[in-house]
Amino acid sequence: MADDSSPLFSSLAQDGDMIELVQRFVDDLEKRMAAMQAAFEAHNLAEIAQIAHQLRGTGGSHGFDVLSVAAAGLEDAVRSNESLDRVREALAELTVLCHRATAAPPPA
Repeated sequence: MADDSSPLFSSLAQDGDMIELVQRFVDDLEKRMAAMQAAFEAHNLAEIAQIAHQLRGTGGSHGFDVLSVAAAGLEDAVRSNESLDRVREALAELTVLCHRATAAPPPA
């Protein structure tokens, strides 16, 4: 089993037509996670849900199904009015995964 620091590779990383889009997506993750963290600190759960919803869709379309699943968990936690502790936990899980995402192709 991979540890929390192992890279997450896009299933599209070896697709020459998609690699530039995957790289842009990965490059944008830090900004999205910073926006969600700021929204959490401001208790703006609607903003968190909106960004998580976007990541839920775009993660999978960029070959990161695991990001889509984690973003769905965060969105669902917010929309179902779970505790702030649960939202914080889901946000932390998604943040770790986003930091591990890479557009580099997996090793052969």
